[in-house]
Amino acid sequence: MSFIYSITLYPLELLYKYAYLLCLQISHNYVAALLCLSVLSTLIFHPLKAMAAKSQARERHIQEIMDPQLKRIKDESTGAERHRRITGLYKRYAYHPIMALRSTFGVMLQVPFLFGAYTMLSTFEPIKGQSFWHITDLSQPDALLGGINLLPVLMTAFNLAAVFITLNFTRKDRIQAIIIALLFLLLLYTAPAALLIYWTSNNFFMLLENVYAFVKRPASRPKALEATAPRAPWFMKVSQKLTAKGYVSLYFSALLALAMLLCLFAPAAIYVSDQTYFGNTLLTTLGQLLPYAITMLLAGLVLWLITPHGLRPWLTVAMSFACLAALLNALVFTGNYGDLDGVVLHAPEQLHNPMGLLRDAAVLLICLALLGLAYAMSLVKKLATLLQLVVAGFIVFAVVSNFSEDSTATAELSAVEQVNVFAFSKEKPNVLIVVMDMFTGGHMEDMLRDQPDLYQKLAGFVWYPDTLATSKSTFLSCASIYGGPGYRPAMMNQRPGMSLKAKLLESTAVLPRNFGNQGFVTSYIQRGLSGNMPWNLQTISSYNPGPAERLLFYNFPFTKTLAQWKERLGISHKELALTNLTNYLLTVAIFRGAPHCLKGAIYEDGNWLGTAKLMTNERVLDKVLYQTAMLGLLPELANTESPNGTLKVLWTNLTHYPWHLQEHSLEPVNDPYPATEGQLTLVNGIVPEHYYTEKHAINLLANLFAWMRANQVYDNTKIILVSDHGYSEDSRMLMEALGGEDKMPIKGIHALLMVKDLHAQGPLTISSDFMAIEDVPALACAVIGGCDVITPPVINKQRPRHTAQGNVPGDDQPENTFDFTGFAVKGSIFKLDSWQREKP
Repeated sequence: MSFIYSITLYPLELLYKYAYLLCLQISHNYVAALLCLSVLSTLIFHPLKAMAAKSQARERHIQEIMDPQLKRIKDESTGAERHRRITGLYKRYAYHPIMALRSTFGVMLQVPFLFGAYTMLSTFEPIKGQSFWHITDLSQPDALLGGINLLPVLMTAFNLAAVFITLNFTRKDRIQAIIIALLFLLLLYTAPAALLIYWTSNNFFMLLENVYAFVKRPASRPKALEATAPRAPWFMKVSQKLTAKGYVSLYFSALLALAMLLCLFAPAAIYVSDQTYFGNTLLTTLGQLLPYAITMLLAGLVLWLITPHGLRPWLTVAMSFACLAALLNALVFTGNYGDLDGVVLHAPEQLHNPMGLLRDAAVLLICLALLGLAYAMSLVKKLATLLQLVVAGFIVFAVVSNFSEDSTATAELSAVEQVNVFAFSKEKPNVLIVVMDMFTGGHMEDMLRDQPDLYQKLAGFVWYPDTLATSKSTFLSCASIYGGPGYRPAMMNQRPGMSLKAKLLESTAVLPRNFGNQGFVTSYIQRGLSGNMPWNLQTISSYNPGPAERLLFYNFPFTKTLAQWKERLGISHKELALTNLTNYLLTVAIFRGAPHCLKGAIYEDGNWLGTAKLMTNERVLDKVLYQTAMLGLLPELANTESPNGTLKVLWTNLTHYPWHLQEHSLEPVNDPYPATEGQLTLVNGIVPEHYYTEKHAINLLANLFAWMRANQVYDNTKIILVSDHGYSEDSRMLMEALGGEDKMPIKGIHALLMVKDLHAQGPLTISSDFMAIEDVPALACAVIGGCDVITPPVINKQRPRHTAQGNVPGDDQPENTFDFTGFAVKGSIFKLDSWQREKP
């Protein structure tokens, strides 16, 4: 039933919702918006009512013909003979008694629209508590007459008045209409006042239509007057020529292609770029967009019906132009605005690049040329067929994406294998690397000030505030965390004969190969590569000559982990609801198809026309709980059963956007810091929501370290805490040192690096050494005396470090090299004169 609702009434509900929001934005008054919606509905219903009137006229006409004959048959015969003759009469006129329902077509046509308006207005939260005149709450019955609802009575009065002045109504039609009017009175008597205002307005406008028709009853006109029809305007003449060239097929093919681009292909492409982000399967995610596609198709059909016949070819031209432009923008002239981290683009400055206007001009000329060629050479039907093939391609892409195996997933481990993943050795050394996505390094200063007990909780650690990220994006940074300096973007670009994916996978094999050859067991816990990158034994072992049996993978099972963590926090667990990210997905899809000149307005600095707020829903909060659980459950999962030394690499996305953890609670909420709108606002140089989440991540890891001390594996374990990059400009340390946001060469490159060496003791200390996240492999390899392809860094005041600003490879970038802008930092990252731009 839920599926049936989502493809029938829900699209109508969406249609009404968006129309009402549009009216509300124009009028800024809830009742005026209802009247505006009523006017729009009346305009839309006009051609539909005309169709209903024709259907009713046909029914009356055939009844007038058959009634005398039926009367004669009934007078002259009975029983089987009467039945045979009546059946023969119906066959002669190709009639069936059920066709009498055609007379109710006009009313039946309004019922689904009434239900759509009813469900929308009944669940429209902003209207609750809004008053009008003597109505205290538009979401409740009006109770205007001392507790008696006046609006339903007024609606019925308009209905009855319309019945008695409607032309060509028979006695049977009037009786039927009166019964339906009274039935509506019973059904809507306790309906919300907002719905009654809307529906009563509809009935009032219908009454005005009937009054006008009654006054302007057709009269005979002089034949001479009929013969002098005005000359058709030029565009009507062109329309007549276009009419014969298959414009109907082209219109609906373009409409379908546009709907499939926005509601099928683009969302599927976004989904496969990072499948774990959405939590649901692709089929479920696309199923949530199905009502939107139906709504678009329904709106297109209504637009077609209300457009005069002579203007429909021009409507086809407009629809075809919009479709072709969207396809070109989404598939060919894509632009390069950076990869999408949560809701944030990595290169939003490109939204204001005037060169994008040249792309818009190119798209405009190509669309005009294609349409002109199609009409001039009578290729309209072929263009329609081409669009239908595009739709088929979109469907094939979605089906293949849905059934393709997620290469980032790993098989469920056996109980023994799971023990091995989280096992530490008491006798031999261990190495634990925790990568915290988007942890801003400068925030440790605030944490140590706000929580002085961290000095003891993180005993033995050294914090390096002067740590540079390889890039401000995961895709350009992650390889250097696994493989060292040789996997910086510039170094990987020196091997153009190898694909980027292969080079990224090669980087992940460096540590397992070297540690495996020394008898260590390597565990990769959770995916640690950007996008839809392979992350399993089969793919990485091809670059790993070391012992494959010493390489383990583990992905926390979503449902089981979430249920266990909710039980721990005392949160009632229920079946996962469908996500409410559909508006956000649709907005991103529209962004892809929109011209460059509109993309900035759609993006709105990460607000995405307000749909980013829809990220705050139950599914996203469950995702936050899931990411929290990975760190929170580690003390329970860990053990000391390993006979071999161990290397563990854990990647957590808890510290990545969106951030929903409150300052002093692990239970996520929609808005952890209500004083600011959204989660991207700086307060005293930091984003509070980001800071809260990072602080929880550090404390959850501190719980693991406490377990390690209690079980005698802390002293013989080297621990490295690192982030791939920070968030934009919310490092107050770096901002203040460089003199403000405008002075920062690259935002988001202040990374976290904290190291606890083997047998290190004493409270946490702070070092002024110049470090980079590409040092992580060398720091880890020091435990085994070094690794191949990794040269230990020379850490001194003259040491040059490198960072980059670039994007995930796309249509504008070669697939074997990165497209980036490089910087060399010769000195402290906190000194502006240390930064030097490098030649590409």
